[in-house]
Amino acid sequence: MRLPAAWARRRSRVAALAVVLALGLVQAGCGARPAAPSDPGPPAAPSWQPTGSPPAIAEGITFVRAGSAFVVREGRMRSIGEAGREVIAVGYSSDREALVIAEVNSAAHNVRLAPLRLDAGSGPVLAVSGELGTARATGASASVYYSVHGYPSARLFAADARDLASRPASIGLGDDFSGEFDVSSGGVVVYTGTHQNPASVFLRARSRSRPIVEGFATAFTPALSPDAEQIAFTGTAREGDAIALWVVDAAGTRPRLVTGSVGLVPTWPVFSGDGERIAFRSAADGTIWVASGDGTAGPTPTGVACDDAPLGW
Repeated sequence: MRLPAAWARRRSRVAALAVVLALGLVQAGCGARPAAPSDPGPPAAPSWQPTGSPPAIAEGITFVRAGSAFVVREGRMRSIGEAGREVIAVGYSSDREALVIAEVNSAAHNVRLAPLRLDAGSGPVLAVSGELGTARATGASASVYYSVHGYPSARLFAADARDLASRPASIGLGDDFSGEFDVSSGGVVVYTGTHQNPASVFLRARSRSRPIVEGFATAFTPALSPDAEQIAFTGTAREGDAIALWVVDAAGTRPRLVTGSVGLVPTWPVFSGDGERIAFRSAADGTIWVASGDGTAGPTPTGVACDDAPLGW
């Protein structure tokens, strides 16, 4: 039976709509993220709206939630950045004078430096070739360090923040680099080796690397204190242990377990600007906790929920 032309066209449109809806459901079920538009248009509100008043101990912490960047300022959670960009990490330069925002825009990976203000939507952009890992900036934002994931190991690069279009320099860390690192104002780099057992934490200064922690079963997400004298990292001393937060002196003394961190599954530690405290995300409940910088005082919850991404403080 032949349908009238108008009915045939309607049936075609219905069939096309059904296909679009089906594809959307498949993508949603697979957890696929929609690509950012090439022209984001005017700024729009982030998809997640912060609520509640975080405690005073969270003041100044930056974090990622639902692909947007936020900062705790004056007892409120305030959004940072621009619409149309999916933020994957946010932090401060080592002198706390600029924000370092790692983002995906139209399938490209970028690192953006932004002035330290609440409406920081502008700033020089570094286009990264490859899958961006961690990004940091040194004091006075002189250099931008970033890692690129690869096999068998990641690679570390440094770019001139005053000329991000110039060719970045490759930092030779050999084949034992996970892609997770932190950097001080003076260019001292702390990093973890490839995630193998036994695991190690390394310190690189004056173009030479030396192990700070050896023999751990796992070691992840290292952080440097502002004076580069203390290192925080997460991991396990023995296979089968619960992941905990650890602090070690840059001189390489025995790592100290942060009291009360076992059971919180800590990740992405970061020191406060004065080095007195450490913030980290608990994978157990998805919120940010704060402990003392020397690891002697147990963590305190802030109630601020965030994505599993690097923090800034």
